[in-house]
Amino acid sequence: MLLFLLNNLLERTTEDDRFITMFYGLIDLESRTMEYVNAGHDPPVIYRPDSGVFEELQSTGIALGIVPGERFRLGPKVHFNKNDLMLLTTDGIWEAADPDGVAFGKKRVYEVLRECHHMSAQAILDELFRRVAEHCKGLPAKDDQTAVLFKFL
Repeated sequence: MLLFLLNNLLERTTEDDRFITMFYGLIDLESRTMEYVNAGHDPPVIYRPDSGVFEELQSTGIALGIVPGERFRLGPKVHFNKNDLMLLTTDGIWEAADPDGVAFGKKRVYEVLRECHHMSAQAILDELFRRVAEHCKGLPAKDDQTAVLFKFL
């Protein structure tokens, strides 16, 4: 209901070429589960180090502010195991380009999670941003670069 109301408000009050992507997740720490809605945002990545598996939480609806009356559906319930990581980012991370225009890409993000999963969440994020900056070789970011990491202990 929250996204329905927010979507209708944005659709009425923003310019036609404006929209907002959003990921909304509700985590139950006791059961280690999450229910979520992904309104056109970059898919969050879950890394399960015990099995080496990566999962992406795809969109469950379009971005907010585009279609009035849009209904946003829940994604499948996600279960987390001890040591699992969930990374949410803006596209400025994946799309950060070097001087030749080569994007940092998801493969490199996956490498950071795989190689650093044993570190603290803050240390993993620090390493991710260090590698993005190194890849860009001093070029300024063309888009915002935001990341949030959850580590299930």
